[in-house]
Parts: sequence; C-alpha cells; structure tokens
Amino acid sequence: HPDHPLTVEQGPRALKLRLDPQRVRQVLDNLLTNAAVHTPAGTAVSVGVRVRDGHARVRIADAGPGIPAADRERVFDRFYRVDKARSRDRGGSGLGLAVASSLVRAHGGTIGLDSEPGSTVFTVSLPLSLTKP
Repeated sequence: HPDHPLTVEQGPRALKLRLDPQRVRQVLDNLLTNAAVHTPAGTAVSVGVRVRDGHARVRIADAGPGIPAADRERVFDRFYRVDKARSRDRGGSGLGLAVASSLVRAHGGTIGLDSEPGSTVFTVSLPLSLTKP
C-alpha cells in the first residue's frame, strides 16, 4: 500500500515459534490491509515484534481516525463492519478480523485492540516454542 508509509520497528533477530506460517501471514496481511483501507492516504502504519512473558507480541499500529468505542467490542465478530456504509462489492465482508482472531486462537495466542482518535493498535500474542533452538 504505497500511499501508507510503513515503519518496521527493529525487534529480536530470531524467534522460535510453532505455527503455520501461511495462516499467521494471513493474520498479519489482514491487519496491515485493514490499516491501509480504513485510514486516509498518507496515514503512517508501523509493525514491530517484542518478546514478553514467553510470547512473541506483534504490534500493528496506525495513526488513523481510530475505532469508535461502541464498535471496539464487536470488531472481531463475524460479519461486523465498523463502516456500515461500505457494501460488500466495495470490499469487506466483515469476516477478516473474525478469521484473524480464530487463526490466532488456533495457535494458542490472543489478539487485542486498543484504539482512540488518532491511534489504532492491534496486538497479536503468540506463545514461544518451549523447545530450545
């Protein structure tokens, strides 16, 4: 999404995780695409990974308008769309975040949301592998 500058924050050099790389990529692609689609052109987006409490935590943030408080609890519900004016033919079935949440849970992880005007942050937390590299 060339009209949304992306900053990749430096994180750990390598992590050992047990996961399906295609499914986790699907989650990250969905979150990054949402950041680009639901914010005005030129909105900054960042992604970073940190390790905390035995989990890899991927943080995807944007400096867009934020998600209204009334919608925050439902964004992971199937078929729920924050922008009710968007039709399916313009993109978005309301399944992306529900699928992302399901895939993260299937990997033993969690996905969370923090949002306010000027900032939306999704955090994906995935357990580190218990075996030594």
